[in-house]
Amino acid sequence: MTDLESRLKHGLRSRDGIAPAFEQSFEAARQRVERRSQMARVVLPVAAAIALVAVIVGRPDPGLVYVSEAELLGSTSWQAPSDELLPTRRFDIYRDLPVLVESTKVDGETL
Repeated sequence: MTDLESRLKHGLRSRDGIAPAFEQSFEAARQRVERRSQMARVVLPVAAAIALVAVIVGRPDPGLVYVSEAELLGSTSWQAPSDELLPTRRFDIYRDLPVLVESTKVDGETL
């Protein structure tokens, strides 16, 4: 018998070899839950305080500005690689293309 098996068998039986009463098992479970909730009441505020200190200490100085927005926008631009393949003449497709006149006949196509 392994150590795990012996611990499980010992844990499932009371001292006289009979399964423990429901009240006894329920009380043991209630005590475990109470210990966990007490630990959470202590650990959670401490963890929150540590996180708050880490955020305050790790925050950069608001007066430091490495690159201004105007300088960044004025010195950078982006162009699609396919723009070199397009003709140099640019036009607005919505204003420069003619409108196709539709036929007035039911089964007709464009004129």
